[in-house]
Amino acid sequence: MLGKTIVEAHNKGESYTAISKHFTMSITAVRFIIAQYKETNSLRNKPGCGRNRNMSRTLERKVVRDVSKKPHTSAKMIIADLASSGVNVSRNTVVRALHHGERRGLLCVYRLHIFLYGRGLGAHGE
Repeated sequence: MLGKTIVEAHNKGESYTAISKHFTMSITAVRFIIAQYKETNSLRNKPGCGRNRNMSRTLERKVVRDVSKKPHTSAKMIIADLASSGVNVSRNTVVRALHHGERRGLLCVYRLHIFLYGRGLGAHGE
C-alpha cells in the first residue's frame, strides 16, 4: 500500500519533500498520511461525519418499488409496514424517500386527472 510505504520512508528519516517527490504527490498529502498514522496508528479511513440516516438507501428503494406496484398506498400504510419490520420513521421521511425516487403524492395524480378529464360534471367535463 502506498500509505504504508510513505510511513516507512518517514520512519527511515526521509523528509516530507523527498517523500513527495519520490511518490509524485503533494507535500500536504504526505503530511496528512503521516499525521493520521501518528494519531491513530493506522491508515484506515475515519468513519463518516454527519447525521445517521433513518432509512437506508436499500429501504428507500424498497418503499419506492412498493409504491410503484400499488400507487394508492398512503404514507400511513407505509409507516405501519415499516414499523412492523422494526423501523420507526416519520411521515416526512417516507415522503422524502418517495420524492427522491421520483414518486409524488396522489394529489398530483388527482390534479392531472382533473386537467385531462375535468371534474366529471358531465360527459365532456361541462
